[in-house]
Amino acid sequence: MNILEEGKLSIEQLKELVFEYTKNFRKEVLTHPYIGQDCAVIDAKEKMISISSDPITAAKEDIGKLAVDINLNDIAASGASPFAITVTILCPIGTTDEDIKLVMKDIYENAKSKEVQIIGGHTEVTSAVNKMIVSVTALGLLSKSQFDKIPIFEAGDCIYVTKDIAMEGSHIIALEKSSELLAIINEKDKDTLAFYSNNLSVLEDASLARGSACIMHDITEGGVLGAVWETCEMIGFGARLDYNSMPLSETSKKICEYYKINPLRLISSGSMLIVVKSLDSKKLEKSFASSKIKLTKIGELISDKTVEIFQNNTYSKVLPPKSDELYKLV
Repeated sequence: MNILEEGKLSIEQLKELVFEYTKNFRKEVLTHPYIGQDCAVIDAKEKMISISSDPITAAKEDIGKLAVDINLNDIAASGASPFAITVTILCPIGTTDEDIKLVMKDIYENAKSKEVQIIGGHTEVTSAVNKMIVSVTALGLLSKSQFDKIPIFEAGDCIYVTKDIAMEGSHIIALEKSSELLAIINEKDKDTLAFYSNNLSVLEDASLARGSACIMHDITEGGVLGAVWETCEMIGFGARLDYNSMPLSETSKKICEYYKINPLRLISSGSMLIVVKSLDSKKLEKSFASSKIKLTKIGELISDKTVEIFQNNTYSKVLPPKSDELYKLV
């Protein structure tokens, strides 16, 4: 294990730590990252390309795996099938070659398991950061017919979420605060958190939803309330939500109560928000019933352009998303 010098990695370090994980296997990708080859050339044929980019800044553990999942989730939510990513890694002074190799290995293995290829990026050690930052840009393919298939919504259309909300936030907090949580986390909680760790992707969720007249939004920073608010802002409607319908596990409740944070405002990758035409709601439910992925209705659209949630026998207004609850802890 060697501590790396500040600046770009050397050619030999790139070969050993990075390029080992960037070999071609997708037919759409005509080149691959290497010395002197800074750009990827892609042949998309008749398809359109969806692009999204996000960094991981709040987590220290599993950052490579998380960086892949959150960006592929964005692509899946657009209706596209992800096929490639670029990866930028900014490392603090004191980073070792083993640190980078571990992150690159996690990125590669998670991406490869989803048939997604690393096609470029940048890696350097810099005094500008005090912890490792991993930023991924993801690309997906979709047909023009998929792109044009956005439904026209109306009041009464249904709002669903998949799996549990607060999955990613609970997973990150449990990793970062493991010693503090020893007194309250039992074996059942550990099983739940292990499930969360392995199910932060919504690629299958998106695939199951595509046959219905719907739009999707992966639930990231700002939690489920932030995702609903953003979606309503985009389509020009309000929403009426039911707190008691929210699929929130006892494990997440326990963690959020311990730290006095709102689970509905906690980052929730792994859960997909789906707004579907009411006439297609049974079709959507049937699609998920044949899978192992839980689908829960949490509310419906309303014509008044406000988002409100029913809790403790009263409706309260949902405000626009601000900083995620996770940042109160990490």
